[in-house]
Formats: sequence, C-alpha cells, structure tokens
Amino acid sequence: MTYLYVAVGGALGSVMRAWLAMIVARITGPQFPWGTILINIIGSFVIGFVGTMTANDSRFTDLRALVMVGICGGFTTFSSFSLQTLDLVRDGRPGQALGNVALSVVFCLLSVTAGHYSASVTSRPSSAARTTGPAVLAILIRPDQAGPVLDAAARLLPFGPARRIEALTVRLPPAAAILPSEEVLTAEREAELRSEHEHWPAQLNAILASRPGIDRAEAEGDVASVVVRHARGARAVVIARPERHETQYAHDCLHAALFDAGAPTLIVPPRHSAPFGRVVAIAWQDDDRAAKAVRTSLPILKAADAVHVLHAGGPATIPAILQQHGVKAEVCTVRAESGSTGRALLQAAHRCGADLMVMGAYAHGEWRERVFGGVTRTMLAEADLPLLLRH
Repeated sequence: MTYLYVAVGGALGSVMRAWLAMIVARITGPQFPWGTILINIIGSFVIGFVGTMTANDSRFTDLRALVMVGICGGFTTFSSFSLQTLDLVRDGRPGQALGNVALSVVFCLLSVTAGHYSASVTSRPSSAARTTGPAVLAILIRPDQAGPVLDAAARLLPFGPARRIEALTVRLPPAAAILPSEEVLTAEREAELRSEHEHWPAQLNAILASRPGIDRAEAEGDVASVVVRHARGARAVVIARPERHETQYAHDCLHAALFDAGAPTLIVPPRHSAPFGRVVAIAWQDDDRAAKAVRTSLPILKAADAVHVLHAGGPATIPAILQQHGVKAEVCTVRAESGSTGRALLQAAHRCGADLMVMGAYAHGEWRERVFGGVTRTMLAEADLPLLLRH
C-alpha cells in the first residue's frame, strides 16, 4: 500500500511541476530557470512543514509516503537544476550558473527551515487552549502498565487545575529493543520484534475505550521530542516506574518526563492500584527542588489526612512553605545508620503509613547520582509507593 501512495503522489507532483514550470516560463522567459528554483523552494517548504507536523507519530506513515516521498519527490527536481546549471555554463554564462546554484541552495534551505518552524508553531497548543483545557499527561508504554497509570492520572484530577487526561501511547521502535553495541537490527529481527509488540496497540486501545473522556495520542520516535511535544501545557506527567529488566527506551521515557517535560512527574510503581494522597511523606532538604516539589503538591497536601516531613539531615523543622500555606505536618529525622539514605527514607515512609512520597529530583546532580548513587536513584529503582518528583 505504501508504494501505491508513493506512486499516486509522484504522479500528482510530476504533473504539478510540469504545469508550474510552463506557467513561470511564459511569464519570465526561458533564458533562466526561475521555474525550477520556485518549484524547489515550494517543495522544500512543504517537506519541512509536513515532516515536522507528522514527526514521531505512526498514524501518519501513509501521509508521509504520499506527500514527502511521492508528491515532493515528483514535484521537486535536482536533476533539472543540475542540467540547467550545466546549460548556463556551456552557454558562456558562468555567473548566472553560480547564481542559479546560490539561489537554489540558499532559498531552499531557508524554505525548508520556514516550513519546519511554521509547523512547530502550528502544532504548539495555543495559550488559550492551555488556559481552558490543562491536562494530566499519562504516558503509556506497555498494556500491563496502562491501568495503574490511568488510575493515578484520574486521582490527580480532583486536585486541579487539570481538567482532562491525555493518554500518550509511546510505541517502542525495534531499534530500541536491541543492544546496538552487540547486535545488528536485521530484517528478520525487526520483523520478529514488530510481531512481538503488534498486539500492544490493540490492547491499549481496548483499555482506553473502556475509559471514555480520555484524549488519545500515539507516537514512535525520539523519546525526548515525543514527550516534550505532548507535555506542553500539561499540569503533570504520570508514568510507570520501569522495572529492572525494562529496555533503555522505557528508562529514557522516564528521564524525558523528569528533565524535559517541565512539569511535575508522578511515578507509579509496577502493578500499583491503591489510592494515594491520604498520608503523604515529604523527603525534605532545604533546596529549590524540594521546595518546588512541595509547592506543586500543595493541593494534595492540604487535602491529606496526615503529612510527614522526613529529614535526612539538618534540623528537623517544619518547612516554611508548609507553615505559610497552613499545612499541618509531623516531623521525623531519618538516619541511615547503614545502607543508603534512599532506603532509610522509604522505610520511614512505610512506618508512617504513607501512600505517596513527595521529593525533589537529583539534588546532587543527575550524573553524580548515576555514578555514585543517591536518593533519587534509589527511589526510582526501589520505591513501592507513588513518587511525585519535581526537578
């Protein structure tokens, strides 16, 4: 079917090129290839616009084949540009030949750039849309994670200001399921991986169909760009905590949600289904990230039955931000006598009966924690209760 789209698009593009070239030649004369220059500029804009608008979304595979490969391939012409440049040189007009090259290259690059940015502006949610319809973005990777993630997203809605849930189904590219340093993605292996995951979209669609009122989006591609594109204007991002055996792609999704989305991230443990928000633990230290995490979670903290502030160092006092907003809390000093501070905080949260942990992410820097370990790294690997993190 893809080749049919390419064939139809190619026919349309070729006819449009021939028609436009003759129209321009009648207006400007045949002495200089203005028609070819205009055709390539228009085609560059179209491919830049459509390529950006449909990037990372597998629903538009056929449209991309029709427009980008078919229409743009038939409409634009590098071969005509090359022959016309050679004709100008052979005719003793090297200056015009250089002018043809310069005009074509410079204006086509400007045109494809203009197409790209036009599509970026067009696809960006308007400020009015963000004001009237803020969303909780639920990132779905596997069908078995969808239920807990959507349940957690629904539990955030009553705390505002989000009014809806947008479910983003992130499809795993075959290349993400291999170790590129050790394996080659052969055609046979790619087909095997696609067959293995081909039932996932149907299962996810069935889960979403059973939950009316949830907006849906589907994407496959670069993780950071996918998450950032859909997280614009989101009040929170909800994602499942990857298990140890998960692919790097799942961990990259979590990384993008934490660092690139620009919104608080609620991380749900695997197979977690219990409600949260009645007893909240705050992993507190006096820094900007912890304060941002608490500020983000104030609606939850105000509605909670109990709030426990867990200090892993420093004076055990109630943070000023809680006092300013009238949030009553109990204070607990946590000492990691042996083992990690992260595990000590988790144990303290369990002793308090907490069903949600609020904390800042990577207080000592992401790379330092990845190399030497740290609280955030331990939480992301071992937490068995939801984490509300803010970087």
